[in-house]
Amino acid sequence: GVTVVQVDKNLQVIPETKEEISCDTILLSVGLIPENELTREAGIKLDPVTRGPIVNENRETEVEGIFACGNVLHVHDLADFVTEEGEIVGRAVGEYLKRNIRFRSRSIKIVPGDNIAYVVPQHIDFLVPGRKKIKIFMRVKKPAENTRIVFRDDKGKMLVSYKKAIVTPGEMVSVYLPEILLEDRLKNITVSTEEEAKE
Repeated sequence: GVTVVQVDKNLQVIPETKEEISCDTILLSVGLIPENELTREAGIKLDPVTRGPIVNENRETEVEGIFACGNVLHVHDLADFVTEEGEIVGRAVGEYLKRNIRFRSRSIKIVPGDNIAYVVPQHIDFLVPGRKKIKIFMRVKKPAENTRIVFRDDKGKMLVSYKKAIVTPGEMVSVYLPEILLEDRLKNITVSTEEEAKE
């Protein structure tokens, strides 16, 4: 069997909540990390938070021609997100093989700000004719209600924001970053959660 108990905000046991549960087996899913053995063997730099490779918007790693997606890149909640990243990589590999790529004058780094644990991709490298948006995945550090996911430029100017009724660390957040906002002068874009303004 197993004994379960609630804890207070200081992680101290609350004795009156103690409960015994009879069982043969208990399975725990904690501390999931990407399948990164091959990534490490290839000498690809890992993000210290996701423990998967650092990638650009095409999900190309810092080793040219090596791409990553799905649970190799970061732990996903939904198979739909894995599929979506696979499609991003499939299109990018096709363009890479045709050598149909144009680099920006400089890479734009996407920086996790207030209450953002990590962001994927970590940087934007390419100019893609006709591309309208870039899919951004992230996780928050702590739950928040009636919040906004806000992207700001180097000077703190808001580029775009998305209203979210609730965000939690256990559920990945995904939004689009419009290509039209990515001016050449940008070096960094910071993404944060900000409290929704009360009307």
